[in-house]
Amino acid sequence: MDKTIEFFTSNRHKVDLANIRLNKYGLAVKQVDMELRELQDTDMAKVARDKTNQVIAKTRKPFIIEDSGMYIRALNNFPGALFKPTFDTLGERKFIGMLGNSRDRRATLISILAYCNPATKEVKIFEGVCNGKIPKKPKGKNIRGARANRVFMPWNWNKTLAQLNDAEWEKFLDRIKKDDHYEKFGKWLKSHG
Repeated sequence: MDKTIEFFTSNRHKVDLANIRLNKYGLAVKQVDMELRELQDTDMAKVARDKTNQVIAKTRKPFIIEDSGMYIRALNNFPGALFKPTFDTLGERKFIGMLGNSRDRRATLISILAYCNPATKEVKIFEGVCNGKIPKKPKGKNIRGARANRVFMPWNWNKTLAQLNDAEWEKFLDRIKKDDHYEKFGKWLKSHG
């Protein structure tokens, strides 16, 4: 099964990662550079479905979109799906500052991948989960297209995602495979040919 699927996003780094993660399933991802309106809602699946509805009239080919959110335990899981507008408004230092001196710095990154086949209007949602914590200050230069990488440390790591070198990044990706939305999507697509 060698095929290409469209990925509606303005972030080329997301496309690069999708290609790395989905290549083993015989799937290539082609970027369609498009800014999508961001529904302001705490339900990530609802946000992903809204983006899917924005795209469905623009293509006849199967496509994917992706969205992510950060859930911080000490802030009652805020900002969740509102991570992007919160982070854009506050910036990384004030974002981290919301925790003040809290000892509980646990956070969860949740990524949603929505797949849609316009011919059937079928939408499938796949969720990826990564647990970690918020550092006391932003760290690292290699953000790989995700601003959250400077303010998130995976559980049992002493570095933010943006501090990981390429070998460490690969090790991190291998570690999260079982909860990775790309893996879940690839396996589902392979079984549904």
